Amino acid sequence: MIPAQRMAMLSRTQHHAGAAVRHRKFAFRDDQPEMYFRVKGEGVNMAKLAGGVFLRTERRQDTFLEGMGPKSIDNCLKAVVLVNKFAQEKRKEESTGEVPWFHRVGFVPQLRKTGTSYWLSMKVVGIKGPYTPYDAPEQERLRVGQETKIDQLTGAVRTCWTRRCAGERSEPLVCAMGPRSVSLAVKSMARCLKEMNERKGVLRLFLCHPDMIEEVLPENGNSVVMTHMRLEPRPRETE
Repeated sequence: MIPAQRMAMLSRTQHHAGAAVRHRKFAFRDDQPEMYFRVKGEGVNMAKLAGGVFLRTERRQDTFLEGMGPKSIDNCLKAVVLVNKFAQEKRKEESTGEVPWFHRVGFVPQLRKTGTSYWLSMKVVGIKGPYTPYDAPEQERLRVGQETKIDQLTGAVRTCWTRRCAGERSEPLVCAMGPRSVSLAVKSMARCLKEMNERKGVLRLFLCHPDMIEEVLPENGNSVVMTHMRLEPRPRETE
C-alpha cells in the first residue's frame, strides 16, 4: 500500500470508527476489566477494533492489543492512532457534552512468549492531558530502517530516554516507515522496558504515543507517511 492510500484509509476508517462507538455494538461485557485483542496482519476491521478500544478505555478497562509479525504489529499501532483521532473528534462535539475522561492514549509494549510462540502485546493507556513538551533541547530523531539492528536500536532508545529522565533533552521521537520498520521500533522499545524493569533502576518507565505524519524526505523530496512514536513518562497510576 503506498503512503497516500494508507493515509486515505486511515481517514475513512476514522469516520467509521466514530460511528461504531456511537452505536455501542460490541461483543464484550461491562464486567470484563481486562481483555486481549489478537490482531491479524490482513483483513482487520479497523473501525470495529479502534471503536472497541476507545469504548473500553472510556470505561477505564484494560485493553491489550496483541500482534505476531510485522503487519500484525503495524495494525495494532494503527488502531491506537485511530483511537486518538476519534478522541479528538469527540472533544470537538462540545454541544453534546459527552467528552471522554482521557485526552489521548498511548501504549506500553511487552514481548510475550508461550512455548515456542513469540508475540508482542501493547497495553493501551489513557492519558488525561494534552502533550506538553519537556523544556529542554530536542533530541535527534531515531530513524528506523528495515535493516536496523534491534540491539543497537534498543541501546539508542535507552540512551535517549536516560537523557530525558536526566532533564538534558526532550522526549525521544522514533520514526519508521512500513510494517517491518514499525515492528522493529516497537520491539526495541519493549526490550528497553524489559531491561529497565529487570534492573529496577531510577529511570521512570515510559509509554509510547504514536501518530502518522505526512512529511517530505530531504534526500529526494518525495512525500511519504511516517509513523512517529514519541516516548513519554508513563502516568504514575499505571506504573
